[in-house]
Amino acid sequence: MSNQSVTAGVALAGVMAHCGGSPVGAVDLLVGAIASAPAAPEPHAALAELWRSRRSELKEGLEGNGSLSAVLAQAYFLFLDGDMDDAVMTLGSVTGRGPTWRGGPPPGSAMRGSSVR
Repeated sequence: MSNQSVTAGVALAGVMAHCGGSPVGAVDLLVGAIASAPAAPEPHAALAELWRSRRSELKEGLEGNGSLSAVLAQAYFLFLDGDMDDAVMTLGSVTGRGPTWRGGPPPGSAMRGSSVR
């Protein structure tokens, strides 16, 4: 995605979140911009600002939403809140990967005998 496309996506997300009354729609646009240009700082900053300014609306709107963009946004929000464990587990729910333990999972773990690593 070009810088102009990222900038346009971030601007459109801002309009959707604030004037259009759809912060969840803005999340979809911002997650798409991040996926298209992961190194671009603008969509990350815009998503973080949206989380700070519209947290309660986003929690309500994303609750139970299993779309890929919603799950990825929720993982990013957990990361922003410093909850790395839940952020990683949330990402694992869409990537099919779980945490790796040196030497395998601990005895008695539900992961014992699992091929997830």
